[in-house]
Amino acid sequence: MQQTFDQGVVTEYALTLISRSRRQLQVSFNASVFKDPAGNVKGIFASADITDRVRLEEQLREQQTYLRGLIESSVDGLITVDPEGFITDVNEQMCRMTGYSRDELIGSSFKRYFTEPERADTGVKRTFAESVVTNYELVLKTKAGRKATVSFNASVFRTAEGSIQGIFASARHFRAGAPANAADRAAGLQPLADRSLR
Repeated sequence: MQQTFDQGVVTEYALTLISRSRRQLQVSFNASVFKDPAGNVKGIFASADITDRVRLEEQLREQQTYLRGLIESSVDGLITVDPEGFITDVNEQMCRMTGYSRDELIGSSFKRYFTEPERADTGVKRTFAESVVTNYELVLKTKAGRKATVSFNASVFRTAEGSIQGIFASARHFRAGAPANAADRAAGLQPLADRSLR
């Protein structure tokens, strides 16, 4: 307000508006002084509007919350890995499967959580090379030292410009009937037809 009196006009001044429901909204405040015929300032005429940018930011936050909810509701462990083989994100189920916290997993090497690190690393590299890997059997080593065989399925994900950003993978506890020997496991690397993680 004081800035309006001092300068005569204020445009696109960012303010936080608290609604009756206690919800906070970012608004753009625009104001100018108005005067009487003698030139004396009589008050301020003001308007506040939610800017297009703020609307887009709110929509983006809502979309991110929705997508995160979908990821966290998965019964499979979900994980993203960068081209260097480091974990960039996980869901809560992956934390439960490994026994590690999200903070412990993110930024660490993907292959360190498996009994055969090189095989795990090969799975990551094959995904980057072929865009998708399915039913790739790995043995997960938990923080408590327990071992669990999982079926690893993954595909690459890209930036809006089309550049590969990393891989998105799911880990599901191995079930009877899944590939067990080396030949079957190799066959499991064939591109996924109708269950691709796209």
